[in-house]
Amino acid sequence: MTPQEKYDKQNTRFIGLKLNRKSDKDILDALEEEPQKVMLISLDQRDKLERFQKKNLNWEKGKCNSFFSSSQYLEYSPKNTSKATGILELTKILNMPMDATVAVGDEDNDVPMIKTACIGVAVKNATEKAKAAADYVTVNDNNHDAIAEVIEKFIL
Repeated sequence: MTPQEKYDKQNTRFIGLKLNRKSDKDILDALEEEPQKVMLISLDQRDKLERFQKKNLNWEKGKCNSFFSSSQYLEYSPKNTSKATGILELTKILNMPMDATVAVGDEDNDVPMIKTACIGVAVKNATEKAKAAADYVTVNDNNHDAIAEVIEKFIL
């Protein structure tokens, strides 16, 4: 069994649909349950994803959030969910004060988390939006010990 097959078998909430052409069948009819996230991928045409996102902004309002988690991935998730709400929930579960939180990110979808944490950090090679939201931008990038830099600077 391949690692992907093992993952698919263990994770019953994983839904993968690959559509290479337009289909007569409505994609929603192909789903067996409501997805927790939908990801649109274009490895070489970000502009196509941006046009799709812009075209569907009115439909999205009040239903879900859309964001780029990388230059190639446009994601849709349930409304009122983000990495920021993840921090808020985690601090409640751990009974931890918000002033003890440090969040590190590199993409646009990390901006709410960076803004919510007491100390919001963007790595050197982050997007401009992530850097603008951050309290601190690392000297190192995410491939060269940026997290170690954050731990040494803010935690130890």
